[in-house]
Amino acid sequence: MDERMLRRICQCLEPREFDDYSIIIEKGKPLEMMLFIVEGNVSIEKRNGSSPSSNNLQQLPRGAGELCGEELLRWPLSTSYHLGALLLATESAKAIGHVQALVLKAIDLRGVVDTDYFVGMMCRTFSAKELEKATDNYHPSRIIHKELNFATFYKGVLPMPDDDKTVVAVKKYAKDSLPTWDVAVEAAVASQTNHINVVRFLGGCVEEEKEPALVFEYIPNGTLFEHIHKEEAAGSFEGSSSSPTALLSLELRLKIASETAGALAYLHSLTPPITHLFLSTKHILLDEHYTAKLSAIGRSITHYYLIKIPEQGYFDPYFERDGPVEKSDVYSFGVVLAELLTSQKPEGCLDQILRAQITVNEATSETAKEVADLAERCLSFTRKERPSMERVAWELERLREIMAKY
Repeated sequence: MDERMLRRICQCLEPREFDDYSIIIEKGKPLEMMLFIVEGNVSIEKRNGSSPSSNNLQQLPRGAGELCGEELLRWPLSTSYHLGALLLATESAKAIGHVQALVLKAIDLRGVVDTDYFVGMMCRTFSAKELEKATDNYHPSRIIHKELNFATFYKGVLPMPDDDKTVVAVKKYAKDSLPTWDVAVEAAVASQTNHINVVRFLGGCVEEEKEPALVFEYIPNGTLFEHIHKEEAAGSFEGSSSSPTALLSLELRLKIASETAGALAYLHSLTPPITHLFLSTKHILLDEHYTAKLSAIGRSITHYYLIKIPEQGYFDPYFERDGPVEKSDVYSFGVVLAELLTSQKPEGCLDQILRAQITVNEATSETAKEVADLAERCLSFTRKERPSMERVAWELERLREIMAKY
């Protein structure tokens, strides 16, 4: 976060005092403020593990010069912020004796947040000239993929601190296709991620009078969609460097599913949790070793209205009525599992898709049935009945271990 933004936040701080044993922040309740402790001590209460036993309760003191509720600064990165809802506190804070503090209220933070807030969270800033040079002025021969009418991916080469030349994918937005705010949000959210199965975000360019662009690691082997739907996909992505393979084995499909589930579970474990919103086989890339790389992290709700018709089969049925939550990703993942099992696109009744012919042999049919059962649970219309992505990732890894024994 840059100095100018920090000054604006500091101008919103208000002095406040808390009496002994006052509950300042309560875990699980809306996070309404962040504290900078000026004098006194605050006890931070956390549970070590999931057990409700009081024996697992940890009390961590914080004193003058320290923060409480600092996750509030990441609230604008969450889906809840853009839907007008507060984050839920991940820990409790209680005054130990008399406490004096400077308080930043959530409502005041909302008044500060602008495009620069998100740009300041971006891991690295590139100039427009750097990206033009890297892509030969966005030459058509460098096109990897076009995303409807609002963005084009170009293959480029950039000098990076840890390497002389790094091959990258530059996502250039079409002029006036999307508000700069939404691009900056995507960049800020992607900057928070670091996982082997998530496409690495390298930085971006958000300059006035220039089309915004984001830079990602280059994944050479195309999308999972291309590999599943080999014949239809061939040539459908202009400039694609991938060569869709012959039919993927069940073992390889299970590996890709397990890695994708692990990536989603990781996103959901962050503070605040990152909800993908747009999971589909077109957003699962494969590297040269067929390692899954989840892409399109951090897209805003605005994207939904741009792409919902082409990808409507993947969306949670209650997405528009109840809003997106982590269980929305679980539903989308269930669709991906069904697609992996049947090699059919998510069109029509998904129950019928799962009952269709599954690409397996006799030795692996039992495993395929278990994966199909897991997909059906993910596809439950009732959100509460869907498993968590953590649970899904665990079950798929267990099935991989069983299959490895045969």
